[in-house]
Amino acid sequence: MSVTGTLLVWKKEYLWLSVPGARAEVERQRVPEAMAHIQSHYAPGEVRSVRLYSLGLAIHKVYLTDRRYAWFDQQGNFIQQWQSNERVEDWLLDLHHRFLLGNTIGLNIAGVSGILVILLCLVGGIIWWPRRRSYRLGLWPKSARREAWLISHGNLGASFALPVILLAFTGVLLVYPSESRFLLLSSWVSSVEPVSANSTQKFEDWHQRINYVHEQFPGAEVRWISPASEQYPVHSIGFQQSESLNPTGISSLRFGVPENLTTQIKTTITKSDARSWPAAERLFRFSYPLHTGELGLWYRVLLTVTGLALAGLMLLAMVSYARSIQRR
Repeated sequence: MSVTGTLLVWKKEYLWLSVPGARAEVERQRVPEAMAHIQSHYAPGEVRSVRLYSLGLAIHKVYLTDRRYAWFDQQGNFIQQWQSNERVEDWLLDLHHRFLLGNTIGLNIAGVSGILVILLCLVGGIIWWPRRRSYRLGLWPKSARREAWLISHGNLGASFALPVILLAFTGVLLVYPSESRFLLLSSWVSSVEPVSANSTQKFEDWHQRINYVHEQFPGAEVRWISPASEQYPVHSIGFQQSESLNPTGISSLRFGVPENLTTQIKTTITKSDARSWPAAERLFRFSYPLHTGELGLWYRVLLTVTGLALAGLMLLAMVSYARSIQRR
């Protein structure tokens, strides 16, 4: 998990090299044009959602039915389509998040592993504290003796315990979102309910819908778009507001399919504004960028060092355990 997570932190740089046009200059005014081209490329209902400028790249990731995905450039030109796990970054994510074993067995292995990592860090800290003077001996084993490996294991764990616990905790929240919300928020934070209102505006295309988002939320940046389908008959737009650190687009506007009335056209607009949410809810949603590293280069470097340290910590523990077995 630590090795695959470390590699995934640098997915953006890999996509720079493997997807044509990924590093071009971003032109956000082309989004309505690109959406029209993307939808015309597929049959109605095939496009589930579009992640605009995914990971800050100059390309759009299209989520299709039947676990299919595609890359399109800023003008809406087709680049590539693939099935789940056919691209290496998707395979790595599945390995990291589900151990390639699906949403039942694999996801639970990952979630329980995260809980055990937290417990190991806490127990390890208790064991290490009486021996804390050994910290001056360093993180690297001074000899091949098992005792030296144990000292390095304890020192390395003490150095990275807090970021490792943060990564494990946010990972568990992502694996068990509903259970975590029930345990952490339900008893003292009221549920977040979207607000609905009617508009006489028709909203015939994405240009009008995106303009409406910018009118209602000046400075907001559109992050994802989901066209209406038979199963979900609303057009949805997710966006990041200027003061938000969460780049996934947790605020949203949903435009109902217009209804023709005798004298006017009515569109139901449902608004979910993250600024009105309780601080605890916004902090809970912040677990995703904390875990995935979508907070800038400095934070990705920190996650890389932490991931490598966790891998080294496990390696030291395995070697120490193997040598204890050899003594018997």
